[in-house]
Amino acid sequence: MWNFYLVIIDVIVNNKGVLDDFMYAASVPLINFMAKNPEQFRNANFDGHGSCMDMMFGLIGKIFEISRMKEDEISAMCSVTLLIALLENVPGIESSLHNILEFLIKELNDAQTPEYKCMLSQGICMTLYYNTSHALMSLEQLGCTGNWINLVFT
Repeated sequence: MWNFYLVIIDVIVNNKGVLDDFMYAASVPLINFMAKNPEQFRNANFDGHGSCMDMMFGLIGKIFEISRMKEDEISAMCSVTLLIALLENVPGIESSLHNILEFLIKELNDAQTPEYKCMLSQGICMTLYYNTSHALMSLEQLGCTGNWINLVFT
């Protein structure tokens, strides 16, 4: 089962171009891996490829990169969905909250449409729900707590 996870990630991250137009469809089984066995997802390690979490962050970064090249925020929403799925399904990833927030804040700074900004803000809210103190510390470290709060309440 986990070999299929590795294949999906590899096809997108290593620029095979096969799934670039089907990232939404490719994300569904990845979310199912998280939901089906979150403990194994958090702890699984593939020799030579790293952990599931590391591979997922690599994939998320690649999807954001492809979306920027295409100038397509709709495609980037796939990465936000994966980040939210991590927060909803995988307990014990407090140490990854900073990485998640970095992705979301970086995208929020470049977001153009109100819908995309709203989805990114939803992801940030999910980090606050997941672990408020860790999320607030990360937002402070990134120097954007005030800006984000102003964005949400304006």
